[in-house]
Amino acid sequence: MATITYRKTKTGQWVAYGPAAALIPGQPVRVTKKDGTTKVEIIESVGKPFDVNGTRMAYGYLAAQPAITRTSGLCDECHQAPGTIPATDMSGIPGKVCAPCKRTGYLSFA
Repeated sequence: MATITYRKTKTGQWVAYGPAAALIPGQPVRVTKKDGTTKVEIIESVGKPFDVNGTRMAYGYLAAQPAITRTSGLCDECHQAPGTIPATDMSGIPGKVCAPCKRTGYLSFA
């Protein structure tokens, strides 16, 4: 699995940085923070790929995260897609998630 991290652009915008093949517009990705925790983000668009030590890398521009309540009917992890699959996060908190987030296996609703 590719490691995707946060980077700050020259203009001060936070983006996801990782292998270009893992950054797909409209799809959720799990981004690793400096402290090792992760967060699911939705990629809105992808910048021009570039080579880093023989690997095609890119910046994934993040979709805006609206303030959503748990009764919204959206995925409790990414807050973008409809949350229809019952799941329990790593802390035992129950919720509903979309299929892409369920496949990641690392849920955190808190």
